[in-house]
Amino acid sequence: MLSGIILGQKNNLDAELKEDLKASGLMHIMVVSGSNVMMLIIFLSLFVRAVTPWIRIAIIILVIGGFVILVGGDTPVWRAALMGVIGYSASLWGYRFSPLLLPLIVAAILAILNPISLAYDIGLQLSFLSVICIISFGRQLTRFFSFLGPFFDEAMSLTVAATLGTFPITLFYFGSFSLVSPLANLLAAPAIPLLMYGGIVTLVVSAFSSSLAYTLGHVPWFAVTYLSEVISLFGSQRWSLLPVELGQYREEFMIISMGFLVLALVRSQKIHQSRFTSRGVSSSL
Repeated sequence: MLSGIILGQKNNLDAELKEDLKASGLMHIMVVSGSNVMMLIIFLSLFVRAVTPWIRIAIIILVIGGFVILVGGDTPVWRAALMGVIGYSASLWGYRFSPLLLPLIVAAILAILNPISLAYDIGLQLSFLSVICIISFGRQLTRFFSFLGPFFDEAMSLTVAATLGTFPITLFYFGSFSLVSPLANLLAAPAIPLLMYGGIVTLVVSAFSSSLAYTLGHVPWFAVTYLSEVISLFGSQRWSLLPVELGQYREEFMIISMGFLVLALVRSQKIHQSRFTSRGVSSSL
């Protein structure tokens, strides 16, 4: 499971675990994503603060490039690497832009390098639609889940918004949908950073001290154990995996869903622009 989450390697997963991941809606954690790369970049940035920004970016690119080669260099991995490096570079130089612009830039770069890949890169489609729904519904959902209290209201709103965005793609490609996915993702989310950072630190330290690595290894071990329990708990609920047969209406369903998401995005952008304009006018006055 550790190699699956960090390196995206699913070959060693047994059939039962794969079914549990599918039923719980957590299969996506076994794919190298932008969040994986961003966690690695954040970890690396702690050790390169003393050098100039250009050298920092050069080191980050070299290490992330090595990581891409290590995990196989497929299109989803390149997508994640590009999003991570561009996002880090923008934040380092103080550039601020819409969250929607980052996946658009990455999609444009991938289209130049390999136009056909966009049609088959499910990961890019999922991440793009997730961003659209988080931008469109995130704030309203946070207010809706305010009864959960600080942190949990935002975490649940992001999870539900991302689930809404990926719902059409999930049905279109896989013909099923997990009813427990939002709750399972909410409970699984805290374990991922512990697993990523703990696994990386343990791996690095093991080159110098096996005894210290053994001690530090309890952190990723705890995260993996906890994550296994979450996957087992929700994955055992086979009833929660709802099969949906779209049949000959797959294309129509996709067009209607995308139209709905575009309208939601346009509405949210108009609201954002009106608020920005109001703030700008107030500031000028």
